[in-house]
Amino acid sequence: MKLQTLPLDEEYSYDFSADNRSENETKSADKVPISADKVPINNLSAQQNSILQLAREKGEITSRQAKELLEVKQRRARSILAELVNMGLLERQGSYKSTVYVLKNGR
Repeated sequence: MKLQTLPLDEEYSYDFSADNRSENETKSADKVPISADKVPINNLSAQQNSILQLAREKGEITSRQAKELLEVKQRRARSILAELVNMGLLERQGSYKSTVYVLKNGR
């Protein structure tokens, strides 16, 4: 029994170059570099906004406080805090159990 190979149109072809794609196609959001000083605060998730609000009120926030605030597991709370650090909105201070997150540059 011999298998047949069916030709695909150019849209599905591996060697279809980016030059041939339509101008309306956009880059994937996860591949667009983000500059920390240009992160729009309006585009933050509700969880990220909640963490920032508590950090403003208390001056700092721990992963345990974030966990309780968001009602998520501690691992998820740390992940959200790390996202805010990567965006340049929070700064991590301390290590291990004494880690706290403070607002960066008085935001």
